[in-house]
Amino acid sequence: MKTEIGLVVKSPPVRVPAEFADKVAGLLAEAGDWRTKRELATLLGVAFTPGFERKLRYLAESDERIVSWPGSPGLKHWNFATVPEIDHAINAHESQGADHYRRAMRYRRMFHGRRRIATPAAEQGALL
Repeated sequence: MKTEIGLVVKSPPVRVPAEFADKVAGLLAEAGDWRTKRELATLLGVAFTPGFERKLRYLAESDERIVSWPGSPGLKHWNFATVPEIDHAINAHESQGADHYRRAMRYRRMFHGRRRIATPAAEQGALL
């Protein structure tokens, strides 16, 4: 699949079965505290691989029962998260979202302005 500017998207969308989501949420609820991705892999009896980590990251982003943020100690069930932890998660995601938006706008301006950056790749015609 190609984006509107011709970039190829290589990674397929992550699909997390409901059974997997329920299992992870159950483990987090049983713990009542933070669990790292490695701990969850061990508890689930699966290898800690990049694919497993991707599934957990997607799950943390999409499942309302799970609290996590960039740099958090791991994943935690919503029912056991403290008010300061939830507040921190909200602030971290809002800040990261603002950073991503600013970066996207910078790229958009550069793309539409056909701005070249002096790099060997640009000299080879790899950049606009």
